[in-house]
Amino acid sequence: MKISIFFSFLQKMASEENISLDEALAYANKQGITGVQMGHGEVMSREAATYEAALKKTGISIMCIHCGARFGSEDQALFQSSLEYVKAVCDKAIELDAEFIMILPVALEDVNGESDRQRALLRSIEGLKIVAAYIQDKPLTMVIENISRYILPYSTKGDLKTLVEQVPGLTLALDMGNFRWACEDPLEAYDHLSRWYTLVHAKDMGPTAESNLKTRRGECMINVPFGQGEVPVSTLMERLKEDGYRGWYVIEYSEDRVKTIIPEAIKYLRQF
Repeated sequence: MKISIFFSFLQKMASEENISLDEALAYANKQGITGVQMGHGEVMSREAATYEAALKKTGISIMCIHCGARFGSEDQALFQSSLEYVKAVCDKAIELDAEFIMILPVALEDVNGESDRQRALLRSIEGLKIVAAYIQDKPLTMVIENISRYILPYSTKGDLKTLVEQVPGLTLALDMGNFRWACEDPLEAYDHLSRWYTLVHAKDMGPTAESNLKTRRGECMINVPFGQGEVPVSTLMERLKEDGYRGWYVIEYSEDRVKTIIPEAIKYLRQF
């Protein structure tokens, strides 16, 4: 089983435990983490070379880079500049031997309410098609996930099916928890989209009194350890196994106690 985690969570662990990034990476690798997902801001930053050296030292690969885009914008200049930046991030991903480029095609400021979702969806297809053509002969897979912000036109199973059917070469990442924000059943969504999944973000979620995000029904949710929330993680893991999935599982847990959560999460995932 290939298990990854967000690089930013390891940075958080280093801060929580008052240890160096090198020590945090070594700890994660010893537990069984062999890959990280990084953001475009991290790999394109001044610190990128330092991060790359630290990862290389521990033998952890950069398996995925996620990149935000403004493909939903009605401003053509912004659309074009965003497109050129995404291409540059794709080039960087190839340089780093990353397997995936995860595109977040539409920003919140590009969607003027739910009535504007369809326009932004169609506009994003245009941008994604250009990126797909740009990398079609390169060793990089483009992937999109079901995002947590349900106002965005890539948060529901219907959105994702439209995108993956319209954009050649596009694949999907299953975020186990994010369908909860759109108040969709993750098992139904999985059955609807399973043929396109090439990456998994493993996450459980449960109710809380307050949270920055709310579901479509106004519920507050928070990340919780696997098996303690409302997401049918075990059933999804079984479905993935039955369907022959052999790809990466990216642990997504953004709360406190990262050091404790890592071995617990790995132990849970390895049951399947």
